[in-house]
Amino acid sequence: MEKNMKQVFLLVCSCALLGCTSSVKNNTEINSDDFLLTGHIEGYKPAAEPLIGKIYYEELFTGKPLVKVTEVAPGGYFQASIPLGHSQEMNLNVGSRYYTLYALPKGKLHLTLNPDYPDSCEYKGDGADISKELNFYYGFRRTHYSNDFSGMQSDMERLSPNDFKIKREKVLAERLRTIDSLQTARNLSQDIADLIHYHEQLYNGYILLSFADFRRHLGRAKPDNQILQQSTPPDYYTFLQDMPFEKKDAVSLSQYRDMIGSIRFAPPIMDAGNSVKDTIITVKYTFLTYLLDKNVPLTDEERKIAEGHRYFIGTHKANPAFLKAFNEKLDRSVYSPFEEKYKAWCDSFNVKLQKDVDAGNSVLSVHISSVENDLESLTKRWEKCNDTFKKMYPQTPSLAFDIFVLQYFIGQLKGIASPADADTLYNERISFITDNTIKEVMREKYQKRFSSSDPLQQTKGGEIVRRLIAPHKGKYVLLDFWGTTCGPCRGDIDQFSELRKSYTGSPDFAYLFITSSQNSPEKDYRKYIAEHLKGEESYFLSDYEYAYLEELFAMSGIPRYVLINPEGEILDDGYDIYQLEKFLNEKGIRKGASVFKTFF
Repeated sequence: MEKNMKQVFLLVCSCALLGCTSSVKNNTEINSDDFLLTGHIEGYKPAAEPLIGKIYYEELFTGKPLVKVTEVAPGGYFQASIPLGHSQEMNLNVGSRYYTLYALPKGKLHLTLNPDYPDSCEYKGDGADISKELNFYYGFRRTHYSNDFSGMQSDMERLSPNDFKIKREKVLAERLRTIDSLQTARNLSQDIADLIHYHEQLYNGYILLSFADFRRHLGRAKPDNQILQQSTPPDYYTFLQDMPFEKKDAVSLSQYRDMIGSIRFAPPIMDAGNSVKDTIITVKYTFLTYLLDKNVPLTDEERKIAEGHRYFIGTHKANPAFLKAFNEKLDRSVYSPFEEKYKAWCDSFNVKLQKDVDAGNSVLSVHISSVENDLESLTKRWEKCNDTFKKMYPQTPSLAFDIFVLQYFIGQLKGIASPADADTLYNERISFITDNTIKEVMREKYQKRFSSSDPLQQTKGGEIVRRLIAPHKGKYVLLDFWGTTCGPCRGDIDQFSELRKSYTGSPDFAYLFITSSQNSPEKDYRKYIAEHLKGEESYFLSDYEYAYLEELFAMSGIPRYVLINPEGEILDDGYDIYQLEKFLNEKGIRKGASVFKTFF
């Protein structure tokens, strides 16, 4: 969404921080010196609210988004110091305009921007020539090449995967010839021409991966289309072997990061992981937990039995140990005394149960899943994905493989609850990596996984959060960053409405909604709050304040959930909302007193 230029002047730098050397035989060379970006906005007139810039970049190798905020001084000058380990392409966004930057370690690059001529940008300093030529070429692409995705659905419906690959080979060959012509016409150095070649090769690979992924979804929607029902043959992915993954300069391109990330979610990799299936049981409540939630006075022995049912609330892998315990707890001999003694509550429970069933809201569900996070399942999935990756990209050891191992490990590590299992997983996976610097990144991620919490920083963002959670001192607080323009945000709000309401007024837990005009036009916000969030705690911040929260939590999109502990520290800045009910039950979080007023 385009910003109001009178309010916010965005400086968005999307950095591909994947610093490394071209050979895995040597350790990755990392330069810790910062890159200094400075700039000046000609004709700048200060407003009542400080003008800000935001630099979006990424963590080395992992691709984790990071954000840095910089304020524009009254004279129109701004600057930002960015940790940089390798030369890299950045994209500067000003309003609706984009400018390409090429940042160098220890480099100092200065930009001169004129809002009256938004297409113009003057580069001076380190990397200025490369920035200028990349900026020209990307503008040339937008003008002369149609959107490669616009006709993709039509191609999916009429071309087989290999026919589409042949088509893209011709497109790539033509574009590479165009680059050669531009090299002559604009007197480009070979280094710059190589960078542009690498971009086109990587972009073409990204298109080919996207085609294979999208056609599977379209095939489910159009089962009568015979072309779509054809499976993608294994040899379709041989194009990966032509990618410049091991080229040192290619790593600096943002398209390199897009390609590595896309391979992790390519159909063969996903299919390999999903081939390991588990039976999953999800339990939302039982009669005994219902009695507890209603604050029914139970004897000490009855309460002990009922509290034992808390363990089963949530999602579990149906292994023999769980099934045995589950059957014992739900045995009729355990239930019958409660049903007889608390018959009125049993009748009330049955009414609720029937309403949920009629609404299609199953209280107990059993399904086949491939998302369990026990060590055995994770290891089996990794083995299959590892074998599949090597078939798609046989060049191992390689830089691409090391990054793939790291990113796959981080994805699995987040779901592991046991430190011992995490230790086993770490020792197993790090043995696959050749590059010592990437090994160190894996080690840091592993060690941080089970750190109890992170204190809020002494920054503007930290102060804003402390102000918001101050009324809830001593409670767990969940921050929900959302927007009226965000479909998934609205979907989650509706899905978890009943859960939130049941904890409204809880002495142990608070739920806070946070947005700004950046994601929620104020008129739409007021209307949505009145219709969907009436009585819930919601904050509409200025874009200025919201920017500092983006910086604090490194937000690159919404919805985003952050869990704060009772001490006001960050427990998880990328919380999985679908684990909330299980978390609240495990922590014994008391429900809100206001809920019970509706029952009596």
